[in-house]
Amino acid sequence: MRIYIAGPLSPRGIRSDTNNGAIEYALNVRDMVRVATELIKKGHSPFCPGLDFLYFIGALTGNEPTEVEIKAQDLEWLEVSDAIYLLPGSDQSLGAVQEYCMALSRGLQIFRNMSEIPEVKEGFE
Repeated sequence: MRIYIAGPLSPRGIRSDTNNGAIEYALNVRDMVRVATELIKKGHSPFCPGLDFLYFIGALTGNEPTEVEIKAQDLEWLEVSDAIYLLPGSDQSLGAVQEYCMALSRGLQIFRNMSEIPEVKEGFE
């Protein structure tokens, strides 16, 4: 199953474990990557918007993607997803709320807990 991971990324001061924007962003990315890893281990194909920062690392100076371009390509992935996984704090993220609404309108499965997601190991051996 193709599962889109939605959750807070941009620092908003909503985490109780930090008061530093850069650290908050890094922790948010970490949370998304951990979910993506668990989904892979269960046999699914996650899309992890938390890895979008890699486009900035690889781009030539002056050729970095804009926020609009990044969000548009993320939503393209949501269009072809079968489900969405909502991380804690998603309701406090404007982007995640938009993604959730889009998933609802498309009738995608909505997961909030890893235990809700079945394990599918076909073709992994």
